[in-house]
Amino acid sequence: MAAPIVPETQSVRTASSEITRFFRHVKYENLAAGLSGGVISTLVLHPLDLVKIRFAVSDGLELRPKYNGILHCMSTVWKQEGVRGLYQGVTPNMWGAGASWGLYFFIYGAIKAYKKEGRAEDLTATEHLLSAAGAGK
Repeated sequence: MAAPIVPETQSVRTASSEITRFFRHVKYENLAAGLSGGVISTLVLHPLDLVKIRFAVSDGLELRPKYNGILHCMSTVWKQEGVRGLYQGVTPNMWGAGASWGLYFFIYGAIKAYKKEGRAEDLTATEHLLSAAGAGK
């Protein structure tokens, strides 16, 4: 038996109503939490990222400074360049991490709420995993 032919306007309405239903579950608190978490983690961990880059750049070259370890590298940068040296290039990283994590938690929360709509029981572990995968990380 052939499937009934659905007029194009009805399928468009159905898709737009699903999108509207999905965005009813959006919570901007999730966006703010992800954004602030991404920015804070970048501020805390950026000096280690800088050390990693310094080790990668100085690998085997005599022209670049040699470091004996992570702490030696950090203290050398601190002595020669100050705090600004440890946070060189932090601004683009903050923008990127803040936007990335903010959007991730924004979408993840909306997907979970959309799947939970009208259900009494909690989401299963698989549904949480699929929601996280759908959010894009």
